[in-house]
Amino acid sequence: MMDPKKLIKVIDQQEEMLKPDTFTNKEAFELGTRMAQKVYDAGQPLAIGIFNVAGVAIYQHLTPGTTVNNTYWMRRKFNTVMNREKSSLWFTVSSEMRGKDLVGYKLEPNDYALDGGGFPIRLKTGELVAVAVVSAFPHYEDHQFIVDALAEYLGVDNVPSVLEFYK
Repeated sequence: MMDPKKLIKVIDQQEEMLKPDTFTNKEAFELGTRMAQKVYDAGQPLAIGIFNVAGVAIYQHLTPGTTVNNTYWMRRKFNTVMNREKSSLWFTVSSEMRGKDLVGYKLEPNDYALDGGGFPIRLKTGELVAVAVVSAFPHYEDHQFIVDALAEYLGVDNVPSVLEFYK
């Protein structure tokens, strides 16, 4: 059985460990391209987006097998991250612990998501500069895909995984 408090701690650790010094549009392109290459190499469908805090797509790519529905999910995950300034999986687990749904927070379910797959990109200064989102895997795998890609891109080792909580 999943321990939500431990899961929250793991997500907090991930967010703390994965802070770049800078994150430019070029760096978003490089990260996004690496993410896309991973799913092409695995032959998997995935919608990938990196948005600045104004909501402008600075990288977006959909591999074969994704649909416009995945772009809707990416937008909802982006909105969730921007609203809470935490990963969408963090907010999902936190909400489950509190027994609340989106309506309980006065958030429109068509605009927000209680699902993993949205991850804040903060600089080491703490400034939130972008949000990485993906859609097509189970939501906790969406989350971990972003974490693994960001860790690899930044050269950060030993980042804990959320997958052990979903076995």
